[in-house]
Amino acid sequence: SDDFEGYQTGVLGPQSEEWTTWSGTEGGNEDGIVSTDQANSGTQSMKIEGNNGPQDVLLLLGDQTAGHYILRWKLFVPAGKEAYYNIQKFQAGPGDEFGLQATFDNAGVVEIDAGADDVTTATFTHDEWIDIEHFIDLNNDNIRLYIDGNFVYAWPFSWQSFEEEGTNQLGAIDFFPAQGDHLYYIDDVFFAEIPVAREGFYAHTAVDIEAGTHTTPELACFGAGFNRRSNGRGGAGYWYTYEATADGYIGVGSCNGGVDTRVWVF
Repeated sequence: SDDFEGYQTGVLGPQSEEWTTWSGTEGGNEDGIVSTDQANSGTQSMKIEGNNGPQDVLLLLGDQTAGHYILRWKLFVPAGKEAYYNIQKFQAGPGDEFGLQATFDNAGVVEIDAGADDVTTATFTHDEWIDIEHFIDLNNDNIRLYIDGNFVYAWPFSWQSFEEEGTNQLGAIDFFPAQGDHLYYIDDVFFAEIPVAREGFYAHTAVDIEAGTHTTPELACFGAGFNRRSNGRGGAGYWYTYEATADGYIGVGSCNGGVDTRVWVF
C-alpha cells in the first residue's frame, strides 16, 4: 500500500522501489511528482500532467503468473482535464503487451480497450476522488474492473488491449498523460493477494445446475455482489448458471436464517 505520505515532495522514482519510469531512468521528467495539490488521505498524492508525456510512471507489481489479487487506488481528475492508465504484462519489458487501456475524457466518460478498441464505456465524476478497483484472477484467467463501486467490465486477463490473446501475467501499471490535456492525481494505492476464487463465489466460477433445489454452502464476503458496496466490502453470495428447458419459476429463500436474501438474474 502507498499513500505517498512518506516521501519528500518532488520526483518519486528515486524515493521508492515500487515506482519507476517507462525507460527505467529515474530523477528526470518521466517521474511521478509527489504533490500537495490534492490528497484523498493525508496531504500528498502523485501528480501526473502533460500531453503525450513526458511523464511515464510505472507501478511495479512483480510479474505475477498465479494467484488472485485486488488492485485499487483513488483517482482525482480536475474539471476539464483527462486521465489515462494501462496494464503492462511485463514490468521489465514495458510495451511488449498492454493488458488494458483506460481513458478518462474531459466529458466524464471512461473508454476501455480490453480485447478490442473501445469495447465498453462507463462514467466518472470530475473534481472528486473516485475508486478504481480491479480483481485479477490469474488462476482462472479473469479480470473484473469496477469504478466507484460499479461493475464496468470483465474479460480474460491474458487478452491484450486490442487482441483476444496474450500472456496471463501481471507486470505493472503505467500512469501516462496521453495525447490531450491530462492532469490527474493518484492516492491510496493498494495491492494484495486475496483468497482463491472458489467455485461458485464469483460470476466466472459459477456452478452449472439443472432444475431442482440447490442449497448454498457456507459463504464468505468475497465475490458475490455484482456491484461493490459503498463501504468497500462485498456481500456473501453464490453464483449459478442455469439454462431453462421450459417456462417456470425460480424461488430463493434464507430458510429462516435471519438475513436479507436477494437473487439477481443476468
